[in-house]
Amino acid sequence: MSSRITSKKIETEKKIRRKRWATGISISIFIILVTFFILLWIPAFRINSIEIKGAQSLFPSDISNFIEKKSKYRCGILPCNSRIILRPSNLEDMVTKEFKRISAVSIHYKKIQNVIITIIERSPRDIWCTENESIAENCWYMDSTGYIFDKAPFFSDGVYMKWSGGVTTSTEPIGSTVETSFSFGDIDTLTNHLLETETIITKINLVSEKHTELEIIRLFGYDVPLDSIIIVNPELGVDENINVLEILHNDIKFNTKLKNQSEQLKYLDIRFSDKIYYKFE
Repeated sequence: MSSRITSKKIETEKKIRRKRWATGISISIFIILVTFFILLWIPAFRINSIEIKGAQSLFPSDISNFIEKKSKYRCGILPCNSRIILRPSNLEDMVTKEFKRISAVSIHYKKIQNVIITIIERSPRDIWCTENESIAENCWYMDSTGYIFDKAPFFSDGVYMKWSGGVTTSTEPIGSTVETSFSFGDIDTLTNHLLETETIITKINLVSEKHTELEIIRLFGYDVPLDSIIIVNPELGVDENINVLEILHNDIKFNTKLKNQSEQLKYLDIRFSDKIYYKFE
């Protein structure tokens, strides 16, 4: 009998301890949550100053006002401008999604309430245009990776190389990346070689993987009509395209014809390594 009573007593004490342990854990969690909630609302932990550095084309006030506007909203019952909620990763994501011109962001805090955001803006390499381009309405800046990030103003025509094609979106292309079979380094190599032969390219049309059109206004030192094009094949590689162009550049018969009929040139097709096609009207 004594053994049974002792066993029941031990079991009862275990249950009491388990309840106390569970109660203690629950109270601790509750205290932590309450403390966390209080910290979120304490002014000392709320961001009240935003400094933007590194802006060139963008206005720092536009960025800081955007962040302040976003941080005024509540994240449920919590303040979004709390240092605990508005972490550097959140700020970086917020800024780069809204401002496509920004390529990189670094964030650090000065004391607790002041945040300093340093940005790096994208630099325009060229401009991408719709096929029926009007520089005032349908051209956008693209950077050295082909990323389209901002509308191009009207004075960009003649300042930057124009591109078309290579973008699948049917809406505004900002945020899209131009896809080309040539690397941008290959494009630079090809255009620089053409410049050495006194050939001036004004636009690059990405038609397909095996078909890229270079609109030109000058070929081998001779002015040609504005709608004249050189058709190249990216799959041949930039070196092969350059070799074919060099053969044509040194061809006496072609150069004589070009000299006499440069204003009648329609196209020069070098998509095939063993054949060269050209047409004069």
